[in-house]
Amino acid sequence: LTSWENALLEREKKIDLDEENLHKEIMSKRQNIESEIKKVLDVSRSSADNLLQSAKSEAESLKKSSQIEAESVQKKAYNEGFSLGQEKGFAKGEKEGLHEGKLEWQGLIKETDMLIQELQTSRMGILKSVEEEMLKLVFGFSKRVIKIESLVQPSIVLENIHEAIGKVAEVDKIVLRINLKDKSMVESHKEEFLSHLSGVNELRIIEDGSIAPGGVKIETGVGTIDATIETQVEELERAMMSFFHKA
Repeated sequence: LTSWENALLEREKKIDLDEENLHKEIMSKRQNIESEIKKVLDVSRSSADNLLQSAKSEAESLKKSSQIEAESVQKKAYNEGFSLGQEKGFAKGEKEGLHEGKLEWQGLIKETDMLIQELQTSRMGILKSVEEEMLKLVFGFSKRVIKIESLVQPSIVLENIHEAIGKVAEVDKIVLRINLKDKSMVESHKEEFLSHLSGVNELRIIEDGSIAPGGVKIETGVGTIDATIETQVEELERAMMSFFHKA
């Protein structure tokens, strides 16, 4: 072999080795992120369960205290009625004493129910706050996982382009803006894309450093279709947060 052929072989070996090392690094990061997500979910669920259990315990404690206090009030009213009966007549005094005790007891029960309801509302607010923070953490980790997925599975960009061109109106030319790492694969499927684009005579593929691997922006004469990974994740996050706040 000539010197340039040897150099070419060495370069190819180095590229293969670099790709293998990159793949190993990506898979390692992916496993670490999945492990972190599991830990966050476990801790969040545990915190939510503890808060709920604490709310239930406090509510039961309040209810029990109110019942004991109500019985004490009723007994006190009865005794007052008995004393009053000795002075004004037992029957009349007992009736008045029990009536006053009943009113006080009902007021106490109502106040206790309001306290329990207020406590439960407060606890539910805390739980909802914990759930919202958990959702934000999950989305944060999900973005990192999706970024790694687009590197491990380059074909993701093809799926995004196919879905995006389905939204393209009838125009004569379009421009696909993609990451440099995806350009070779996208160019190899250019004819396939054109076959799905009615009336399009020109399709240009341009690398754009602002677009992450896996994403695409389609420019037409009437507007731009944003199918970047970041935009898709943001739309999903907005939809989930909107659903969460309505629940």
